[in-house]
Amino acid sequence: ATSSDECSSSRNLIPCLIC
Repeated sequence: ATSSDECSSSRNLIPCLIC
């Protein structure tokens, strides 16, 4: 999750937490 946009989506919550 290099960009905040990747974390803004519910689908990417898991990858965001990993980052």
